[in-house]
Amino acid sequence: MTPATAVVPFEPARVRLTDGPIKTRQDLNHGYLLALQPDRLLHNFRVNAGFTSPAEPLGGWEAPSCGLRGHFVGHYLSACANAYAATGVEALRDRVAVLVRELARCQAALGQGYLAAFPASELNTIETKFDGSWAPYYTLHKILAGLLDAHRHCMNAEALELAVRLANYIAERIEKVPRERLESMLRTDRPNPPNEFGGMSEVLQDLHALTHDPAHLLLADVFEPPWFIDPLMRGDDQLTALHCNTHIPIVLGLARRFERTGQRRCRDAVAFFWDRTALARSYVNGGSSGPRPDGLEKSTGAEHWPEPNKLAATLTPKINESCVTHNMMRLTDALFRWTGDPRYADFYERAYFNSLLCMQHPGRLGGYLYDHPLGSGSRKRYGGADDAFWCCYGTSVEAFARLNRGIFYRDGSALWVNLMIASEAIWPEKELRVEQVTRFPEEDTTRLVFHCDKPLELTVNMRVPAWAVDGTTITINGEPFDAGRARPGTFVPIKRTWRDGNVLEARFPMRLRAEAMPDDLGVVAFLYGPLVLAAVADEELVLHAGEQPKGADKPLTFRIRVAGGALVKLIPLNRIVEETYGVYFRVGSW
Repeated sequence: MTPATAVVPFEPARVRLTDGPIKTRQDLNHGYLLALQPDRLLHNFRVNAGFTSPAEPLGGWEAPSCGLRGHFVGHYLSACANAYAATGVEALRDRVAVLVRELARCQAALGQGYLAAFPASELNTIETKFDGSWAPYYTLHKILAGLLDAHRHCMNAEALELAVRLANYIAERIEKVPRERLESMLRTDRPNPPNEFGGMSEVLQDLHALTHDPAHLLLADVFEPPWFIDPLMRGDDQLTALHCNTHIPIVLGLARRFERTGQRRCRDAVAFFWDRTALARSYVNGGSSGPRPDGLEKSTGAEHWPEPNKLAATLTPKINESCVTHNMMRLTDALFRWTGDPRYADFYERAYFNSLLCMQHPGRLGGYLYDHPLGSGSRKRYGGADDAFWCCYGTSVEAFARLNRGIFYRDGSALWVNLMIASEAIWPEKELRVEQVTRFPEEDTTRLVFHCDKPLELTVNMRVPAWAVDGTTITINGEPFDAGRARPGTFVPIKRTWRDGNVLEARFPMRLRAEAMPDDLGVVAFLYGPLVLAAVADEELVLHAGEQPKGADKPLTFRIRVAGGALVKLIPLNRIVEETYGVYFRVGSW
């Protein structure tokens, strides 16, 4: 606990997923991490350092000709390190050790602390022309973050040494760049900016927390450009048309600054940013990013912010970049930690079940999404196991290594339960283990089983989801608990002395509801509890006014009548794999 926090998450090693669909997804991700061969991951680093490499290069964005090569290796280190923390599987820590050892050899050969899979001339290009090179500082951020995660979760001391040397190299470079040129280099308000620099501020502040070297803080300051941050400090929304995942990491750096300094204006700026993105620019599934409103997008993707609350015309085949969801969930977690405000927990749940879980192909290794369309006739397009490695592959393997996050939190005297996911948490200081037994969302109930050697007085703050409007039922050891304060969108405190084997059971009945686009009430999506529903259909989805889904013969399956009289099936969006589908319906007359 710090003055900046209201609650703290349980350490990743103290929360384990237990048997259920979420653990199955975790295991699939870990299987992919271990299936990737270190020699292939290291190929470009070795070649850049002057070594021979007999390995077959990877494809996609890790191909030898790609300017972003090396970025996935940083993500991979973070994913393996977080996966080791979440499971204790030694093979994951061993994989981290292999990569760090070989990266150290490459850094030594390159000299001066430089470490990348591309020559330093790429940095010269971006520092002088602000173009002509593909986001080299973004890639260096990923490498630094991966090394710090390797140190943090795998106790790898050599990884920290590599990170320090690389940060010092960057500091020496940046010091030589004239101020006016540096300001231009960090100006990322162009379409698909090639000078994107990722979360350099955040990772350098994290590094300073370990080294206490003031040079690392000075370098972090550089990567907080006033042109972007100052309007947030003033509460001025200038986000329209900016590239989403270029700028969310800058706000994550601002969040880290608040946690480090307690500066209220930093906290207010982060909260304002969250409101203007999560609440004003997000789709029903909690994801965001769409076509640039001025039509100047360079790629065929849709990675920019629309005007606030103007989403109905943005449903192109390429929206909802996976990276954006991952980083918005991280930012949402920070705001929840600072405040304990249940609206952040509600948004996190929505993004977890309807965006994050949709990123991964559930039936094969190494299938992840870049975009996640929601309009009629959509298809999910997964990459291949060794020929994609988009930015979203990196964030996806990290996100699925962190599936145990966001479930349990604590303060000095209370356990906070945010998500209904089969899992267990260990609180050594309280000599307590809490097991959460649930089949949610197949059932609307969760059970907390308490394991403690001696009686323990403790408050359990149970989240009552905002969607649970049909009443909440809570029992303790089968006896009803007065849940009169269990209003939707709150935490209900349950204070008592817990004994070994005590069971707290909470039931949150789910209901169907519609949610309209903010700028067009005639464009709607349907939800059941927290689950966004998708129609399995090829045709455009048009409804008669007043038409509502009806239950079908299978759990979490519904049907609705569309134009022409056909009945289409509705299932949770996170269960769509290869089907053609749509989430948003247009309400009209037949």
